[in-house]
Amino acid sequence: MHLTVGHKLFLMLVIVTGLVAFAMATFMSWSFERGFINYIEERKQERTDDFVQRLENYYRNNGSWAPLLDDRAAWLRLIFSDEPHEQDKPPRWIDRLMKESMRSPEPDEAHPDSQRPHLPIDKRVVLLSPTKQQLIGRVDNVAELEHFPIELDGEIVGYAGIRSGPPLERIVEARFLEKQHTMVIWIALATLLFSAALAIPIARRLVKPLKAFRRGSRALATGQYDTRIPVESNDELGQLARDFNSLAAALERTEAQRRQWVADTSHELRTPLSILRGEIEALQDGMRPFNKQAIDSLHGEIMRLNRLIDDLYELAQSDAGSLSYRPDEVEVGDVLEEVLNQYASEFEAHSIKPTLVIDDSTPEVIHADADRLAQLFRNLLGNALRYTDSGGCISISTSAAMDGHQIVIDFEDSAPGVPETELEHLFERFYRVESSRNRDSGGAGLGLSICRNIVAAHGGTISAHHSALGGLHVRVNLPVSQ
Repeated sequence: MHLTVGHKLFLMLVIVTGLVAFAMATFMSWSFERGFINYIEERKQERTDDFVQRLENYYRNNGSWAPLLDDRAAWLRLIFSDEPHEQDKPPRWIDRLMKESMRSPEPDEAHPDSQRPHLPIDKRVVLLSPTKQQLIGRVDNVAELEHFPIELDGEIVGYAGIRSGPPLERIVEARFLEKQHTMVIWIALATLLFSAALAIPIARRLVKPLKAFRRGSRALATGQYDTRIPVESNDELGQLARDFNSLAAALERTEAQRRQWVADTSHELRTPLSILRGEIEALQDGMRPFNKQAIDSLHGEIMRLNRLIDDLYELAQSDAGSLSYRPDEVEVGDVLEEVLNQYASEFEAHSIKPTLVIDDSTPEVIHADADRLAQLFRNLLGNALRYTDSGGCISISTSAAMDGHQIVIDFEDSAPGVPETELEHLFERFYRVESSRNRDSGGAGLGLSICRNIVAAHGGTISAHHSALGGLHVRVNLPVSQ
């Protein structure tokens, strides 16, 4: 049989409540019985002490037991009451007790297994002499009695003997205890039934969020990333709902980025292919002469397409963590100077003046991959070169971070600048500050995304700010050692 979570919760609540009810019923029965027995014993002791006190008072008033031996009514009054009767003739209740005391005791029908019959009270109480001889009462064996001394001025004048067998009151008490045990059992059963009735809505309430999670997960599995689960509490289930919504939002963003990535990639690939197709068809139709200028134009589009494919390949590798990194001791200043020398002719062609300032506090050596650092610096310099007006300048500086465990590399260029709202988007793929910028100068918008991946692979950070020179300021923080 397949049990759902709701069934399991219901059974768990009922079983736990049943165990608790059983334990409470057992403890309550035991505690009540112990307390009730103690109460009965205390009451018995009080009655015994009171009876002995009445016998002492009688002996003090009469000087002996002789008047009591022939006056059975007086003996019964001593047993049942401490108030003296002024009438010479015994009251009717005394006569009734005297008649009952003359009957032969019968076995207890409710407890036939009792070894001793239940005797009237006057046949369970015996007056004994100081030598424990029977004076009043009938008993077969004096040794079976509990003896309570009757003292007068420090002298024992007799004993009150009480038979220790099960008196009639004990049977009544036993029946009372039995009724209480039965009542406790019924209360436990009622509690169990009541808990079972309450367990049904409680189990449904607890399972309701789980059903929502199941529906939500199925929706996510089918691509419905806009699915959200209502947060109805602040407990673990509420936190789980918030985490589920965060996951769904992340998947929704990832799916949107994937679609944008596919659309942008298709667009970027379609543009040079469309140009190549148009120029080739123009050459085929004779609308354009087949000369060196046409060949150079076709070659330029092919190289642009090749750079785009290379950038896409590198970006895909860095996203998947497949770019190879061979960390070693690297002098950052030497790498920067080498990259600057590679761009010397382009700086001169655009009339852009580069400067490199290495602060004295800069760590001479860091633990990094020299080839990937060179790729990082080339992308940043290439980006600055493409977006800096002719006649401008590019400044590169290095310094040590305040904590002494990082190196700070700043790339700044002159106008044009970047709007404040665009800074946080610069490292997104295919993002350009001006969507209408010519691709001959602007590229595909993948260089800074690759830079971000290279910096992250080295355990560093990269950020974009406004430059004091009027253009863009890119700051790279790299750890000195990993």
